[in-house]
Amino acid sequence: METVRPPLWITDQAGAPLLRGMHCSGCGADLFPPQEYGCIRCGAYGDRLRERDLPAVGTVLSFAEVHVHQSHPVPFTLAEIELDAGPIVRASLAPGSRPRIGQRARGLIVADEGDARLEFALAGEAQS
Repeated sequence: METVRPPLWITDQAGAPLLRGMHCSGCGADLFPPQEYGCIRCGAYGDRLRERDLPAVGTVLSFAEVHVHQSHPVPFTLAEIELDAGPIVRASLAPGSRPRIGQRARGLIVADEGDARLEFALAGEAQS
């Protein structure tokens, strides 16, 4: 039997993406992705972990341009982004992005052949 996972992101009333994360009442950490094994900071689990939607806004910590991939058109850029809420996520950047460490990034929803995906756009760059 196949497990159906809930989406990792939703949109707010203005259409901005929110990442489906968790909040630990034990230490106050916000976590992503959601899981039930326990807080990565203090180990709290069970009812001490609550769902929390996290704004997809943060700062570029590192990035890499991918030139060879089996299933995605290349080149594309992956970045590690520290969300303002605390968790670090790895995500695709908008095509043509020229990231810098410390640059601000904001999630955006991109329509893709009848489906939608989440990627991050960099502050100061035009969004497609």
